[in-house]
Amino acid sequence: NDPNSNYSGTLYTYDETTHTVTVWTSHLSDVKLNSTRSSGGSDDDSDSNAPTLGKASSGAQLVTNGFEYNGLTVNVGRYHTEFPLIGTNVGDKNTIKMKVYDSAGPAGIKRVEFALGVPDIGLYHEAEAFVEVWMNRDNITVQETVIVDELNLLEDSDVSATVSQTSCSGDAQQCLLVELQYSYREPPAYNTVSIKPVDWDNNAHQFYFNDGIHVDGDSINLPKEITISASHASSTTHAGETLHLVQIDRAEHLWVDQYGYQWKIIGNTVRQITVPEYLVPNDNTYGTLHGPDRNHPEFASSVYAEQQKAQETLAEILGHATIIKPLPENGGT
Repeated sequence: NDPNSNYSGTLYTYDETTHTVTVWTSHLSDVKLNSTRSSGGSDDDSDSNAPTLGKASSGAQLVTNGFEYNGLTVNVGRYHTEFPLIGTNVGDKNTIKMKVYDSAGPAGIKRVEFALGVPDIGLYHEAEAFVEVWMNRDNITVQETVIVDELNLLEDSDVSATVSQTSCSGDAQQCLLVELQYSYREPPAYNTVSIKPVDWDNNAHQFYFNDGIHVDGDSINLPKEITISASHASSTTHAGETLHLVQIDRAEHLWVDQYGYQWKIIGNTVRQITVPEYLVPNDNTYGTLHGPDRNHPEFASSVYAEQQKAQETLAEILGHATIIKPLPENGGT
């Protein structure tokens, strides 16, 4: 279980005394597939000497107002910090400020990582996108900002970072202040965000914030498209045909085919979940073969109607009509 070994996978260890899970990896870039940086060592998330945005391992509050998002500040706990849900919009510029304490001073920080779209507390490595702010070792300046974003959730040209020194708690103790600006191209599937500061000895600690950040607005990315054979899927219609699917809800794994039928794809499981009451006209009335496109005034209503049908179908399968998550009215989000 030595995090400094040459083990290249991911190892989870559970401490029954503290009820915590530790995730060991050879380096975060091994988890974030397309990261271009590698320190050649491991980040030790359990080290009591790790830098902090708030509390030390002893419980002492070393930093006040260690996290700020668009003007809202909060004192950071040791692991999880309750943070009111903040709203922002696709395309809006957002500003994050992070005050980081290290026993070696501001010059002791190697990098600070910001993870967004985190599925849950403790699942840092499954975040949908990361921004890494790397420091120069000889002086307190930004060496490089690395974006790890396979889903294209962020507008790369809007990502920028600056660093400076500031008081940790209104006293003489100095912290590194990292200011990060960025904007979204598409809402993440999850609201929780996390920050991970790392020092030059690779001591590191993860800090989680939820309810987190909720992003409104339609994606400005082109919809993802795939082609499948109905003969290789759980299909109730058009068996044997080649179907063209367009993703309509990434968080719910929903797709729609050229006939208007909805599909759910999770991993290698492909299943048709709705049967429309009518087929889309072949005269391309709506601008696409699978119904109103995103710019059509009937698009929201069409999506809402299909969502209702999907929940009704699910209720029939389960044998009851309990709706766990009520749908918004009139196609709202």
